[in-house]
Amino acid sequence: MKILSALFFIFFSANVYASELYIAAAATLKDLLTEIKNQFEAVNPGCRIYIQFGASGALRAQIIGGAPVDIFISANLTEVEELVKAGRIADKSYRIFAKTGLVIAVNKRNSPTKSMKSIDELKKMTKIAIPNPRTSPLGKYTEEVLNYYNLKKDVEGRIVYVETVRQSVDYLLREEVDAAFLYANEVHQTKDTISVAYSIDERTHSSVVFPLSVLKDAPNAHTAVKFVDFLVSAKGREVVKKHGFELP
Repeated sequence: MKILSALFFIFFSANVYASELYIAAAATLKDLLTEIKNQFEAVNPGCRIYIQFGASGALRAQIIGGAPVDIFISANLTEVEELVKAGRIADKSYRIFAKTGLVIAVNKRNSPTKSMKSIDELKKMTKIAIPNPRTSPLGKYTEEVLNYYNLKKDVEGRIVYVETVRQSVDYLLREEVDAAFLYANEVHQTKDTISVAYSIDERTHSSVVFPLSVLKDAPNAHTAVKFVDFLVSAKGREVVKKHGFELP
């Protein structure tokens, strides 16, 4: 864990600015947060934001290990609750700023499957991309869906495990899998090449929400609070919707 924390610190320590902000965020938020970052820096001259994107569970482990982070943005509540237990985040201090749904997606150009009438059609597929449920909230949500429909045993030999949702997208684009479980916003962002074959009933899994939290010992707490306020402002909410997310 010390090695992970050291790598995290090195990533974030290339330059020194008048004001710096260190964020750890779920991989699916990359496009959204990159735009927010650019807008925030534009209206806050001298401020530099560093964002580490990855699987929420892996990022949470690095924070517990001592990574210097101001803001944590997860793709579920579980990882935030773990940080509350570890004393790194104050209880009930998080804010949910976005939500999304789950879909089964295919490569629009070359997949023989354009739409699925039933989720049971997964049994006919050879390879299905799913992020690792030990570290990825999407993997956990997907397991809930498969268990709800009693499909886990039928498809487990067809599953290709990846580390993040963005790797699932890459596998689809390279046609290395037949389908992938994705967040709905990912299809919105890649709609020219990926399409929804099946929309998953939200009643079959936990709510897909994105909580953001300022850590108790945030090195740059004042700037962190300003960034959170910016993200949940009217301008920030427009960016959230632009990138295919829903507002809570």
